[in-house]
Amino acid sequence: MRRGELAKSLEVQVPDFQKDVIMPQIYDLANIKLIQSYGFKDSPINKVAELKKKKIENVIKAIVTK
Repeated sequence: MRRGELAKSLEVQVPDFQKDVIMPQIYDLANIKLIQSYGFKDSPINKVAELKKKKIENVIKAIVTK
């Protein structure tokens, strides 16, 4: 081994924070249970969007039935 190769082999590799630190924590079974139990709450229904959706569904039904 040459001197440069030895120095290169002894260098400490910097961990990829996302891949080496974050992902193992997310996929740890205990953490998955924790994440699932504190998940996002259901958002309230957007009444305007629901009315527009119903109107579009009614138009489509009218076109199909003709």
